[in-house]
Amino acid sequence: MENVLEEYYNKNNKKKSLEKISEMIETSFNLSNGDGILFRNEKQDVEVTVEQGFIHSFGIDMKEGTTLSFSKYKPFYVLLVNNKDQTTVLKVKHDSNDMISNIKDNACTFINQVHELYNNIKKECSHSRILIVGPQDVGKSTLSKILFHLAWFGNNSTSKKACYSFIDIDVGQNQLSIPGTMNLVYNLTTKEEDLKSYTSKFAITNENPLSLIENKISYFFGDISPKSVNFYKHLCNRLNYSYETILKKQFTNEELTNNSTSLDNSSMLLVNTCGWVEGTGYQLIKHAIDAFKITHVISLDSPTTNQLNKDYINRNSLKVIHLEKSPFVKKRSKDYRKNTRETSIYNHFHLRTNTLTLDLSKVKVTMITNDNKVRNLNVTDKSLNRICSIVRATNEKEVIDADTMMLVVLKSFDENNKTITLLLPSNLKATEAKQMLDELPTVYLISGSMMHK
Repeated sequence: MENVLEEYYNKNNKKKSLEKISEMIETSFNLSNGDGILFRNEKQDVEVTVEQGFIHSFGIDMKEGTTLSFSKYKPFYVLLVNNKDQTTVLKVKHDSNDMISNIKDNACTFINQVHELYNNIKKECSHSRILIVGPQDVGKSTLSKILFHLAWFGNNSTSKKACYSFIDIDVGQNQLSIPGTMNLVYNLTTKEEDLKSYTSKFAITNENPLSLIENKISYFFGDISPKSVNFYKHLCNRLNYSYETILKKQFTNEELTNNSTSLDNSSMLLVNTCGWVEGTGYQLIKHAIDAFKITHVISLDSPTTNQLNKDYINRNSLKVIHLEKSPFVKKRSKDYRKNTRETSIYNHFHLRTNTLTLDLSKVKVTMITNDNKVRNLNVTDKSLNRICSIVRATNEKEVIDADTMMLVVLKSFDENNKTITLLLPSNLKATEAKQMLDELPTVYLISGSMMHK
């Protein structure tokens, strides 16, 4: 969605002179229903105060008196809209060279449609499991974020137990980690840390807040396309197993039934899929429906909607809902997608000196074959610069089922000294990584096709 906001931003603003002295100024905006503002906090911190009415952003409402601070160190395109009948007045402190667009294109139409859809689903079952499907560039990621926020921030009964989970099985453009991974994050209303950390201000002032949720389980697929169909299906099954395990730890069997009164009826699992909706891709959608015990499919593609309605006409436990895509989405180029993937990987491993050297005798590098077998690999020059996953396995049989402990890059190996050097994630200190790995009798790595340049 960011490339569309960038285009709109540049189209509706004239470039300001670079010779103009930068200074902080205040600008007021009066927004009627459907109006919005769009800006990018790239020169200075931007501060927005709601002086009257409400402001909405991706499923979150902020009321009068709220002040939001957007750091220049985390710049992104910010879209704030008024989706209420009353007038909203905003005061914005910003750099005088910043361009702020006043959008008059009824920016909240799509948001209101999603609100209605969410409310209907909420009435239908106590623990909905929603699969979001559609080809590339129809707004699946944006829809996921809106629905998650409507559920999490719309929960007005924190005395009741509720679980809000998001699973991303899009291995090409994953919202929660680098490409080639499949991930689960979740928040619980019974966990005080979740209530304190994932606040509305936090969610609005970060570009990709779902990726920052602390409760996370990750699996490594190792490719940007689900070509290894059997392994992809297996990891879908493992993600659902992880989700079910979370539920069993938090709730009793009685609480998990649809007629339970102790669970809040906004509890929700959201599953985002890749943009492959035809042929094998459609079969993977059908597998996901079964694997995650889906109650609702939201389709942003008419042919897919029609096919699903035909195939599941006799399944009363599944409802297929068609939704037209948001006007704020646009087709992305292959170069844009490639650059996005490379940026994600670069950000994960940008500290090139953050390395750890291990005794090669303690390390086993593996790959998963097309028939879901674990195969051991010899470390050679061809192994170098490959992205791998260190998994939580104590023996070879556990490797295929194990989730990721940390992602690493095979940087070098010393054949004489029998050692291997790993590039670590930038947010993990080598001393911490060593302590984690010292607890494992053998360090098992799953190698994929992705490279770190």
